[in-house]
Amino acid sequence: MKNNFRLYTTCSLAIALAGTIIFSACNKDLPQPGDIVPPPVTGQSIGEIFTADTSYSFLVKAATKAGVMPALNDKNAVYTVFAPNNAAFRRSGIPSDAVIDILPDAQVAAIVSYHMVGGQVYPSADIPETFPNLQLPTGLVLQAPFFRMSVFPSKRGANLWANNIPFSGADIQAANGVIHPIAALLSPPTTTLKGLEYADTTLTFFQAAVARADSGQTGLGKFDSLFNYAPVNFTVFAPDNNAFRALLPLLGLPPSPVAFNFIPVQQVRGIVAYHIWGTRAFSSNLPTTATDIPTLLQVAPGTPPLTVKVQNTGAAITLKGNGNPVNASVIAADRHAVNGVLNKINMVLLPQ
Repeated sequence: MKNNFRLYTTCSLAIALAGTIIFSACNKDLPQPGDIVPPPVTGQSIGEIFTADTSYSFLVKAATKAGVMPALNDKNAVYTVFAPNNAAFRRSGIPSDAVIDILPDAQVAAIVSYHMVGGQVYPSADIPETFPNLQLPTGLVLQAPFFRMSVFPSKRGANLWANNIPFSGADIQAANGVIHPIAALLSPPTTTLKGLEYADTTLTFFQAAVARADSGQTGLGKFDSLFNYAPVNFTVFAPDNNAFRALLPLLGLPPSPVAFNFIPVQQVRGIVAYHIWGTRAFSSNLPTTATDIPTLLQVAPGTPPLTVKVQNTGAAITLKGNGNPVNASVIAADRHAVNGVLNKINMVLLPQ
């Protein structure tokens, strides 16, 4: 066996060497390949399109101040840009480009970068109609290096939105991406859901319910902590004080925030969870026919979450809990936060 093995090894080496000699002999006169030069990108860049169109002069000034015009002119980089024209700036409270001059550089940079999605080209045809809506990270960095503020395009039939701002024109194709004209500025959120909640004096009962639900919890097990945690994406439907004042007497309790101290913690925790979705949705993203949307409330681990029935008819946004005889209505919609959207409703949603 030993001799056979040595013979096989010797033969294999001879064959390998012979193959190397033959291969070298056959290829020694082949020319070396030259560098592959990609074809030049043709057409105007996004920056060139804006510069050539005087109706975008406000945006050009803002992008120049923000230092992003070189990026928009780079035909080797690609972007999806949501573009407000001068009329959209005026509609958003900026009446002239002189105002852009006096705004702080950091504020202008945040506004402009929130309208830019780098490395992705999303024409209108690629924006889905499905719920929940599409999420695209923008150039606005809130927590370096990993957390970028997202924009949320959506489509319903022929209508399109970025967040809750409607598109105002057809796609403009550029050599380095696509431009979506929009009807107003996309305002970057400046606070969390907790900040929005505590800024509203008509939500003190909801704050008391959250505090009771958080009893015995720690860290991100607390709703209060989640509402202040930037990386999450929630949609919260917060009943106003009058909604709780109507409910608590039916439970034999006084119409006061202290009443939550007499309700079992797990029951209050379930009610709060039933008012939260685990995705960010603006009113324009909501289904036009009554649709069951899952909440954060589960009866037991591993079971499907309980749902609420939601509909945006165009005239009103309604929600119906499993235990509610009638619909609740959204009375203040689309309050945009770093970590979600806060809506105020006129009735407490009951899971059963």
